[in-house]
Amino acid sequence: MEVRRAQGCGQHHVNVNACMYNGCTALIVACEVDHINVVERLLLRGAKVNLSQCQGRTGLIQASQNGYTDIALMLLQFGANIGSADALAQPMNKGATGLHVASQNGHGDVVDAFLQRGANVNIARNDGRTPLMQASQQGQIDTTNVFLQHGADLNSTDDTGMTIYCK
Repeated sequence: MEVRRAQGCGQHHVNVNACMYNGCTALIVACEVDHINVVERLLLRGAKVNLSQCQGRTGLIQASQNGYTDIALMLLQFGANIGSADALAQPMNKGATGLHVASQNGHGDVVDAFLQRGANVNIARNDGRTPLMQASQQGQIDTTNVFLQHGADLNSTDDTGMTIYCK
């Protein structure tokens, strides 16, 4: 049923950017649940790739959180902002990008894809925490290695003075 709605968007003048009751668009939901065919159809029908839901999350952040590399790459091809931040997140996560959420969840493939496409390896959240800090704190060894291969700063400190060497 979802695919039929997405396929018909251009023919029936459906607003592909309409928000549901929770502020999500069809694109954000499709990114969250790994429906790459629906994501593609919505983007081809004019879905705005950088729209965020009421919680401040974009489709790119949703795909990153869940490790959907193919969807993340498609969104980037359609102009998604690789550095867009989750502006309305809980206070401790404000400023988190797709790189942050992918790193804390151990999605090294997404992290590597972002870094290969120019994402800032040392981008910090509002509290100064970098994606490397997120990955190392969560015990994501493979993802931490991806950051090291891309030259992440081992001496970055967050707002409390903490580094990757101490929690």
